[in-house]
Amino acid sequence: MDEIARAVANAIGDGCVVRLLDERRELLHAIAVDHRDEARRALIAASADASPRRVRDGWAATVVVDGRPLRLNPPAAREGSRLDGCGHPLPHEVAGLMVVPLRWRGEVVGIVAALRDRGGAPYSLREQTLLESLVGRATRRALAKGVTSPGAGVTAAAPGALTGPDPLDATTLAEQLMRRSHAAVWATDPAGRTLAVTPALSELVALPASRLIGLPMGDFVDPLPLSLAGQVPDEPERGDRQLLRADGVRLWVATTSTPLVDAAGRRRGTLTTVAEVTERKRVEVALRLRLDAARQLTRLLAGVLRGDEPARLLACAADAAADVLGVRRSGVFELRRDGGLLLRAGHGWRPGLVGRQRVATLGTPAAVALTGSSPIVVRDAEHAAFALDANVRSGCWIGIGDGRGVLAVLHDAPRDFDRDELDFLSSLAEALSGCIGVAASGVTRLTVADAAGG
Repeated sequence: MDEIARAVANAIGDGCVVRLLDERRELLHAIAVDHRDEARRALIAASADASPRRVRDGWAATVVVDGRPLRLNPPAAREGSRLDGCGHPLPHEVAGLMVVPLRWRGEVVGIVAALRDRGGAPYSLREQTLLESLVGRATRRALAKGVTSPGAGVTAAAPGALTGPDPLDATTLAEQLMRRSHAAVWATDPAGRTLAVTPALSELVALPASRLIGLPMGDFVDPLPLSLAGQVPDEPERGDRQLLRADGVRLWVATTSTPLVDAAGRRRGTLTTVAEVTERKRVEVALRLRLDAARQLTRLLAGVLRGDEPARLLACAADAAADVLGVRRSGVFELRRDGGLLLRAGHGWRPGLVGRQRVATLGTPAAVALTGSSPIVVRDAEHAAFALDANVRSGCWIGIGDGRGVLAVLHDAPRDFDRDELDFLSSLAEALSGCIGVAASGVTRLTVADAAGG
């Protein structure tokens, strides 16, 4: 086993711990530890030798019981370390954790855990395959040499201790399908509480199966499938939903839900398959944004060409900005003779404020936008930076008509604005350049010093 630990640390890196099961398959004993760094090798060895670890729950149970490899990368790796992920607590942060079953004469008798230090790349599927191959070759060489036990001083679990010679009946087959399936499957009772999950689902949620059992599906998935609300569709229910992992990461998943029935045909819950579609959803959202933006911009330009009333065009622009970007409010402000900004059109404002709400410009992002040609973005700031109200945390301001006004979008939470969104707002502002302004005589022109509050 020292050979395996040394080979894993050198070929896959950065550290390795090998553990064997006792005869009752309840405890994992550390029998070999290695790391490229001697100081960290000593830390891991001291931690691993402190006491054997139980296999009743945690990620180690997934590997031992199911005989299935496991890769955990940040932030799940750090969560896994707190949940006794590889059979021992980690003395330092890791960038990746990979655990494979150790088999002896066809039986799972322990685990081999590879640890990658913080700063390294997450473990890949290719490295998982390499680790399994490396462990397999080492055990085959040991068997060829006539070694009778995989570890010295530790009695490994006897072959056949986990599975007996009974034929594979329907119940056993169903259990193996749940444990060994590479698909993410979630079985819940009529109230939405978790009955069983496959290892792939457990990895997707970043929580061991033993911790998931009994928890409501609604703690992680939004919105819930209709079948969990008492409705039983004739066809499998499909849809895209948001998944909140145990480590706080949000993903998009595609789900397919069907009723879970007993032998008598009575409904006992719901069976849901889950597949991550975060990247596909991101592309769809980006395409929808571009399509909506093009449609709204075309509508505004058509109104300008028709010679529609300026007030109507300003309102159209404010609505378009709020709808496409999904912000709390938007507004078109006109620069007045006194140097202040007047709300000429808006979306999301209290009734009666359009035509009456005035905003000071001195030292505000709006003032900077009036004096420049680029969008001014504030991603996260206290409300004092906006001089509007305490609910505004982020926004974007773009000058209109060579300093005659400002188009602003405001949100009540920290928010970034990507290139496509800024291009859309710039196009809106350019289309409005002929629809806003005050009489040329007496118009206050801001200087850069004024905008900065100097």
